[in-house]
Amino acid sequence: MKRRDYRLPLLVKYYKPKGLVTSMRHLNKKKGMEDLRSVVSFAGDEFELDLYHPIGQLAADASGLFLWSRSGLITRQLEDVRRGVVTVMEVEVWGTVNTPVLQEALARGVTLGVTGFEKTYSARVQEAYLVPDSPLQELRSRVIVCCVDGRAKIPAMLERCGYKVAAVKRVQVGGFSLGDMREGQLKAASPQEEAWACQLAGLPASEYPEGFLPEGTPRRQRRRKR
Repeated sequence: MKRRDYRLPLLVKYYKPKGLVTSMRHLNKKKGMEDLRSVVSFAGDEFELDLYHPIGQLAADASGLFLWSRSGLITRQLEDVRRGVVTVMEVEVWGTVNTPVLQEALARGVTLGVTGFEKTYSARVQEAYLVPDSPLQELRSRVIVCCVDGRAKIPAMLERCGYKVAAVKRVQVGGFSLGDMREGQLKAASPQEEAWACQLAGLPASEYPEGFLPEGTPRRQRRRKR
């Protein structure tokens, strides 16, 4: 049997719903709050999530892309801000957005934290527009923001800039995209996404998806183990 006939995906994508805590040992007993153990149970044998570990955190009041990995090397690289992995967040705020002013403020940097322990975070606004179906009496705008350091701080950055946040969704982490996934859905990372992660972590050719080795890989490394 060929390796690809039984190879588990290196990474699994999950569309995390709002209200789920991204921990395997959630101690808060608030009503209605579940943790990642419920996702492992739901996955069953299709993805065998008990063989994976969650990557990073996503706030309980946020939804969107969450990743599971069975490669410690990939996980460490994705979590290391020094690697420059960009996270893209889709944030809905109340009212309209002065896009040029917000772009300038986030590029300049927003200082957060308690006195004596402040840190300045910067981000880039990709676009901002009115939510099409929001009523005139309660206008909402959608702001697409990308950030490397302070990836979890984007909602707080917008609040500091004077915008009240209504909803937060993570839509991209590096080469991984939420795409057209449904809330609560689990999905194997695509070969392109896996190849991106393998290259990020410097994994050997044997870990790459079939047919997705980077250009310039020596011929001897292209031979895959059977």
